[in-house]
Amino acid sequence: MTLPQLRDDLRLLEGPHSLHGAPTWTLHDPLANRYFRIGWLEFEMLSRWSLGASGAVAQALLRETTIAVGEPDVSAFARFLEDHGLCTARGPEAQARLLRQREAVRKGPLTWLLKNYLFLRLRLVRPDRFLEATLPLVAWMFSRGFLMVVGLAALLGLWLVGRQWDAFLAGFAGYASLEGAATVALVLTGVKVLHEFGHGYAARRFGCRVPAMGIAFIVLWPMLWTDTTGAWRLTSRRQRLAIDAAGIMVELALAAFASVAWALLPDGAARDAAHLLAGTTWISTLAVNVNPLMRFDGYYLISDLLDEPNLQDRAFAHGRWRLRETLFGFGDPAPEPLPRRRRIIFTLYAWVIWLYRLVVFTGIAILVYHMAFKLLGLFLFAVEMWWFVLRPIANELKVWAERRSRFRMNIRTSFLLAATCALGAVAVLPWQKSVTAQGVLQASAEALLYTPVAGRLAVPPQEGTRVVPGDLVAQLDLPDLGLRISAAEKRLEHVTAQVALASVDAEAAQRSVVAWQELEAAGAELEALRTRRAELEVRATVPGIVIDVPDHLHSGDWIAAREPVGMIVSDRALVRAYVPESELSRLVAGAAARFYGQDGLAPSVHLRLVSLAPTAARTTDDPEVASVYGGEVASHLTSQGEIQIQEAVNLATFETAEPMPAPLRAMRGHVVIEAEPVSPAGRFWRQMLGVLIRESGL
Repeated sequence: MTLPQLRDDLRLLEGPHSLHGAPTWTLHDPLANRYFRIGWLEFEMLSRWSLGASGAVAQALLRETTIAVGEPDVSAFARFLEDHGLCTARGPEAQARLLRQREAVRKGPLTWLLKNYLFLRLRLVRPDRFLEATLPLVAWMFSRGFLMVVGLAALLGLWLVGRQWDAFLAGFAGYASLEGAATVALVLTGVKVLHEFGHGYAARRFGCRVPAMGIAFIVLWPMLWTDTTGAWRLTSRRQRLAIDAAGIMVELALAAFASVAWALLPDGAARDAAHLLAGTTWISTLAVNVNPLMRFDGYYLISDLLDEPNLQDRAFAHGRWRLRETLFGFGDPAPEPLPRRRRIIFTLYAWVIWLYRLVVFTGIAILVYHMAFKLLGLFLFAVEMWWFVLRPIANELKVWAERRSRFRMNIRTSFLLAATCALGAVAVLPWQKSVTAQGVLQASAEALLYTPVAGRLAVPPQEGTRVVPGDLVAQLDLPDLGLRISAAEKRLEHVTAQVALASVDAEAAQRSVVAWQELEAAGAELEALRTRRAELEVRATVPGIVIDVPDHLHSGDWIAAREPVGMIVSDRALVRAYVPESELSRLVAGAAARFYGQDGLAPSVHLRLVSLAPTAARTTDDPEVASVYGGEVASHLTSQGEIQIQEAVNLATFETAEPMPAPLRAMRGHVVIEAEPVSPAGRFWRQMLGVLIRESGL
């Protein structure tokens, strides 16, 4: 194979020693500002590249060095250089190859829009001259003394904050408003700008160019970036680690001094500003920048600590190889020779990242779905789930399918096939024959007993008394009411006698009109007094048992109007449950069910479905099931004190299959209802279709 001509502007720099102590070199592409780490074999190839042919280079290496190399190795390295644009395109074959590469990476409008939606990087400034000119002004921050001061301030700040931890946490409640969120965003922006300048100043301190700073949008989320790829030219791992950690150190310094200031300042605007700076900086540093599972500062720190360039891609390759060999035993060689301990680290690192990304990217997709209007939200959710989660899985499954002829049956493969068949059967067979919903076991009827008017308690209610509608439960009395009724009755008797006398006495007849008027007045007065006495009676309105009688009630006590004096609960029980809307089609009237108390102490209760509300419940009168009171039905309290339900559930009412006494207190639990069998796959499909139809507005 004729070797392509290398570009004249390429630079070969000395690199750090490898893990095994072998020398390395760094190949710099100044046009793209990219760096490639090569080893002894590649260096010796480049030293003899002028021989012009892969065979000649291989023969020279065999003759002049101890390296065992063949012509395919030289040809593979030549293709690597061509694929990365490090060779000049001379001759029709090279130009045709460049055209094929260009066509391969050319994107249509939809692909371009998708890529730029998921990731877009914008260059804002070229800071290299500014950083070089102002570096002397910040050089003192790189001194050992300043780092010691920052460390002591961080320890002191954490100790002081720990002593006032409750007050520190309470301060975050003020950021819940729109104004608070805007303030946090503004502070974080300032902190991140200083963070990036920390990287830039550290790179310039060690002689590396910083050609660009800008902003990147990852799924429309803005993130600042600084081009410090020049650190690849450094042979000192300590210097590379310093550049990696510079941004984190800036944020830690801000957080440390702000924490000390918050603990020492009096209440006021300055203390609030210190709390905002400390809180946001600690969180952004620990939760984002130090995280080694994403390509942030923590990842580059781990990469340089292990002295493993391009750690993530290499770990992914090793993780895929280990997965394939574990499951199918292809017998492929490892992507690269590594010590056993390092192979384990690479594999575990890759697998942990995959699980982490599955959770994070799914969460991001759900967040974007809720931020956009329905139809766009569904589209963006599908795009992100495909690009970040399903596409890598599909690509790996495609590789498995292409290599199925190389499967080697072993214990692991047999176990995988058996597990796959078992999971498939579990997914498609209709084994789920019940629906579970949270509900409340309570009395079928309840009535609160209270005094209609103020008065003295003559007959107090008795705890545990069984009553029927109309039974007297409690009796009030007024001191003069009985005397007034007796007087009214005697007056009515007197006036009645006068009216009767008018029929036989002429003189009394002359006064009959007046007598009749007095008779009507006396009757009305007596009726009013008797009505008043009836208002002092507390009678049962539902059948049941009297409970919750206050202990302080005694005969002769004065009680105010509308004062609770007990409650009547029915001696029959029922259950009110909140069934997910997606499960309604599986339920039939009269379906058998069973109630299990949440405490696990009460025996289960056999039930029968009596009624099912046709529409979703908006509010509930059962606080036991509401999430705001520890239940499982998502809900929140309105300004009017109502419990508003935030998910699609329908109210179902059940009666006990056999008569049983009602509980004295409402009991929270779960209702397991017999339903039409369904498979998990069928349920998922119906739920997905329901979401698509509901959210798309079709």
